[in-house]
Order: sequence, then C-alpha cells, then structure tokens
Amino acid sequence: MQSKYCRYVSRCFMGDAPVLSRLRIAYSDSLVESWLEIQLYDLAEFSGCKEKQSEAQRQETARLIITNFHYLKVTELMYFFQLFKSGTFGKFYGVVDGLAIMESLRKFLSIRLDEITKAERERLDAEKAERMATWAKEAITREEYEELKWLFNMGYEKGVHVKSFK
Repeated sequence: MQSKYCRYVSRCFMGDAPVLSRLRIAYSDSLVESWLEIQLYDLAEFSGCKEKQSEAQRQETARLIITNFHYLKVTELMYFFQLFKSGTFGKFYGVVDGLAIMESLRKFLSIRLDEITKAERERLDAEKAERMATWAKEAITREEYEELKWLFNMGYEKGVHVKSFK
C-alpha cells in the first residue's frame, strides 16, 4: 500500500492519517509494533542484503521508532520507507542496520519539515488568492468612491442612521 498512499506526497504530511501515538491508544502497542515490523521486513527484503535483522532486532527497531517518532503519521512513515527504497538515505552494506534506519529517520525529519512548510505556504497562498478574489468582487472602484465620499465626509456610516431634528 506504500505506493498507493505515497502517490500524493502532500497528503502524506497534511492528510488525516493517524500518528503512531494515537494508534497505540486506539489499538495497542503490539499492533503498531507489528505494522512497523512488517515495514522493516519489507525494507530488508527490498534491500537484497543477505543478513537480515533478527526478529528481536526488528522488534527493538520498531519500539525505538514508536518511542522516538511517536508524532509521525502512518503515511509519513510509509513515505519514509519509499524514500529509503529509492536510495535517498543510502543503502545497507551487507546487513540491515537498525542504527542506519534510525539515523535515516532523523534525516527524514528535515524532509518532513520542508514538505509541511511547502504545503502550509500553498494553503496560505490559496487563502490569500481567495480573499483577493472576494475583495475584487465586493470592493468599489476609485470612481465609485469619489462619487460617494461626500456621504462619509458628512458623517454617514453604513448601518448608522442619523436622527432628524424637528
């Protein structure tokens, strides 16, 4: 499912996927660990290394990820594993190394920050463009202002009614 979920990178970071800590609360530590172990095993198989992590090493790596990166979304982790497979974080030399995975996750945090910043900037730009379009539709022209400014100079304000004196 990594390829399917990672097709739209901004959704990996800005979507509604749960973070690891929420999954731990909603389900259990063992379920989250199990999911991560599957991701780690898949990475090891993809790498083609002869020496794979033992089950105990995979479990410990999964626990470390849960403890140190509990704020990451499931989709962000999927994207991390996709990047790892694509060579972004180098490769394993003979053996799948838990330390290399943890170090790569730390490097991934800067990629994550860049992606979140980019998505937030795009969101703010879209909001600004929408506001400008709304203002353009609702604003009066300079000519209209010049025609109406005498009302404001006389103390007229929209919604405020002047009482007449008898």
